[in-house]
Amino acid sequence: MGLQFIRVSLRGSAGVEAPTGDEFFSALGTASVSAFDLAPSTSAWQAALIHLFAVQMADVKAFEEPFEEFATRVNNGFLRAAAFLAECESAGLAAWRRQGRKADIAISGWLANEQLDLSFPAVFLAQCGRLDLSIAICTNG
Repeated sequence: MGLQFIRVSLRGSAGVEAPTGDEFFSALGTASVSAFDLAPSTSAWQAALIHLFAVQMADVKAFEEPFEEFATRVNNGFLRAAAFLAECESAGLAAWRRQGRKADIAISGWLANEQLDLSFPAVFLAQCGRLDLSIAICTNG
């Protein structure tokens, strides 16, 4: 597996010069947002981020099957993210977007080689579809 690190975040961007603070978190309409690592928009053009999960290969090197443990942790992260997204209100995101703002899933990671093995559980994709969230992937950035 070439993936050495992965972070999956729900991103709310405004595309304006003024920071939006924690407005994006409120738009989701769920108290569960507080269970995640939050990064409010604190400067011009900065997106608000809800870090849904992160997994590092370095954290699983001691396991007998580190690649399988890494994949299991990533899958569990996507399942937890799907459960959170199921609680989010689509109306709140629609209101966010009516203001000319955007929301998506941002996946960042680090590849040790040119191969990316990544599977998305259907329940995660279903919730992304329900909330009209596209998925952007950027590695080694």
